Amino acid sequence: MIQLFTIGFTEKSAERFFDLLAGNGVTCITDTRVNTTGQLSGFAKGSDLAFFARTIGNMQYAHHLDLAPTRELLARYRAKELSWEAYETEYLLANSKKYGGRCLAGIEVERDEAGALHVTRTAHHLPAWIRPVSRTPYGEMPEKLVRHLQLCDLVSFDMDFACPQEFQRENVFYTANRFEKTGNLNLKAHNLAQLTDTREGLLGNLRKSLTPAEAAGLDHSIVLIRTQPSAMRFYEIGATHLRTVFPYQDATFDLPVTDIDFYLKWIDVPDLLSPATDGFLCVSLRREKDGFYYKLVAGVLVV
Repeated sequence: MIQLFTIGFTEKSAERFFDLLAGNGVTCITDTRVNTTGQLSGFAKGSDLAFFARTIGNMQYAHHLDLAPTRELLARYRAKELSWEAYETEYLLANSKKYGGRCLAGIEVERDEAGALHVTRTAHHLPAWIRPVSRTPYGEMPEKLVRHLQLCDLVSFDMDFACPQEFQRENVFYTANRFEKTGNLNLKAHNLAQLTDTREGLLGNLRKSLTPAEAAGLDHSIVLIRTQPSAMRFYEIGATHLRTVFPYQDATFDLPVTDIDFYLKWIDVPDLLSPATDGFLCVSLRREKDGFYYKLVAGVLVV
């Protein structure tokens, strides 16, 4: 398992900085700063830091702007126009078609004041999900507002307040009409595995739906699970409805796929799963219909 640490260079000597890294067994420094050449960077200027990491600590160095806050975001924060708490960022794992719009959801992530990215976890150490919703009856997002977003994007938006509804504890209202893509993380399978949830709640009854009594016992409405692409099968009903059959735990599920981007890719390349070795499905629970709460696949990731 990969261990991630965060560290700042201000108010530290070079000796103290590298002693802390070496003492914790660090093998690679990932620099997430927008600007690595500032006059106040001292020994931590990008090219110098790479040299010192290699010669002093035998460590690798990498500068990843896709993990950095945007210049606009930093400017708003420094001008005190924005607090880190008010500006929510999520790692997008669900992007569904919904009542003429979209339904987005992802793992909540936070940046510290140095710009480093951290997965937010619940009291049970599970990834914390967040689902921005509108104030329409079904909460769908306007297509024109979010059509530029794709799975694995880092998406930032202004949050108003949490608005949990029944078992959909992840829901939050957003303010303004700004959903900003601040990066994209194509994580490896072992990284995505750390975001999965193997609780029995949502999928535990081994059926395609939950009864109202079963749904009432949930404190979540969305999970990421891992499965094998070789065991998955996709098929189309009509001209616009995609479904997938996949094994999970002790059952075989047959669920609708509402991930519109995956559907469009599948139409063009039906065997796109063939080279993949790992599959991850974002399984969500829709609102009540005909006395049941039906499960669906809101995101498909194959790596």
